[in-house]
Amino acid sequence: MTEQSASSMGLSTWQGMMLALLLGIVCIVLTMGNPLNVIAGGLMIDTDYPNAAAAFEIFVRDAWRWPLGASPNFGGVNIFFSDGAPWFALLSKTVLSLTGAFLAFHWLIVVNVLLFAVMARRLATKVAEEEPVRWLITILLVFTLIMLVRMIGAQHIALGSYWVVLWAMCCVPVLNDASRGWQRWEFLAAAGIAILSHAYLGAMAITIILVMLAFERRWLAALAALLWPALLLYIVGVFADGHATTLGAKAYSLDLGAYTKSLGWGIAGNLYDIREAPQGDAILYLGTGTWGLLLASLCMTLVSRRLSPVSQPVLGTGWQRQRIFRLLVACFALMLYAMTFELRVAGHVLLSPEIPGLFDPLYERFRVTGRFAAPFAFLLIVLTGLWWGAWRTGARRWRVMGWWLVAFVAVALQTADAWYAGTRSLAPDWVADADSQRRAVASVLEEQEWSGRVYKAVSPGELEHQRLLDFLLVKQGARHFEVVHGARLDAAEVARRSGYAEAQAGDMVILVNDDPSPECQRSAMLKTFKLCLL
Repeated sequence: MTEQSASSMGLSTWQGMMLALLLGIVCIVLTMGNPLNVIAGGLMIDTDYPNAAAAFEIFVRDAWRWPLGASPNFGGVNIFFSDGAPWFALLSKTVLSLTGAFLAFHWLIVVNVLLFAVMARRLATKVAEEEPVRWLITILLVFTLIMLVRMIGAQHIALGSYWVVLWAMCCVPVLNDASRGWQRWEFLAAAGIAILSHAYLGAMAITIILVMLAFERRWLAALAALLWPALLLYIVGVFADGHATTLGAKAYSLDLGAYTKSLGWGIAGNLYDIREAPQGDAILYLGTGTWGLLLASLCMTLVSRRLSPVSQPVLGTGWQRQRIFRLLVACFALMLYAMTFELRVAGHVLLSPEIPGLFDPLYERFRVTGRFAAPFAFLLIVLTGLWWGAWRTGARRWRVMGWWLVAFVAVALQTADAWYAGTRSLAPDWVADADSQRRAVASVLEEQEWSGRVYKAVSPGELEHQRLLDFLLVKQGARHFEVVHGARLDAAEVARRSGYAEAQAGDMVILVNDDPSPECQRSAMLKTFKLCLL
């Protein structure tokens, strides 16, 4: 049986896709409220989100340049390094050029959730034959906190595009199934969109694709999976920009206990205290429903003294088993990388050998290696759904009814996690801070004609505290920033461009409160900064 024929069992592809999209809409409403408010930027507070949104809008409204990702008007930071999701930024720029319509960065939140739901459903069809099991896996994935907390908590929108990882997990046919020629090369689209979403996600997706292709012995295709993303990075201009790298750090590596820890966003609370604050950046909790289902499967195994009914193996048969085995290899390799040669469990360091020099280049580009454990988390959710799905078979009616009851409880718990996370988003003090910054900018620039040029006399460390401020200035007409916050921007370049010797009347200057103030038409105090319209 081929993958194509097996996926046709149950609902059709389009029916499944439409229901998955509906599930995604439910997820948005449950965690973020009105989707129209999301699209309007209603979730924005002072995090990485407004910094990326400001970079996105400046880039999209700018003229076309070479390389395509160049953005000289936003501190010279390439759209790739601004976390502006280059593929979506280039799409928005094309739409604006052709129609005059502007697709705001806020749309990416909705796109991420909807496409994650679609890819979750698609992956489920690749590993399970029965519709109830497929939807159980789909729902557990859609309402897991890994993607949601990344976007509504940390508000790193581009890094929330985890749907590209799920896409990589299901885009390579197994056992040389060539029923549709285009499907054999779909991985090129997945790898390209992944690398133009975020560097971390691109690395995860490409690794998974390479492992899948290696098992198929498609060596030329594997080479293409490396060269095509590299070509796209060249076209965007990633290799041309002189940006500093932030070295990987063990403090940001994987703690195996992170799979059980919701960071306070899940209804089950935290099972252990984080001993190192950086672990909080690795959002890997499988979900209360998933852990409940895993416990139920384990209980069934202990009672029956077998993993599943003999007629229904946990991992399926044929191509299903092969896909899961290959994904295990890929995701486990990523998890080992995420550990950064340090074995930690619930905050306790059990083993900490030195990283061999041979592997240094692999760690120099990624500061938070713990994020690479996310694909393994997704696979664990899939395996949990499959394990419980294997217990669905049985001649006795009570067993089938019990299966549905436990599955329903698991879905309810997983959904409750997402709902509770939504109630924690936009804390009142963060909202109040955002409102105060909005009022300060409006008091200086609202209904005021000015040049749209922004200069800053601040230190590199102070740029991070102006992320929302930059976006608010963009909404008031700012179209050129001499220097901005950028994690990869060289510190010497920040110092060179921070001054405002070139500023003229009608320009905006941002400086520290205690600095000598130039003559201002209008001004406002904000945090430790002063906004001055020359």
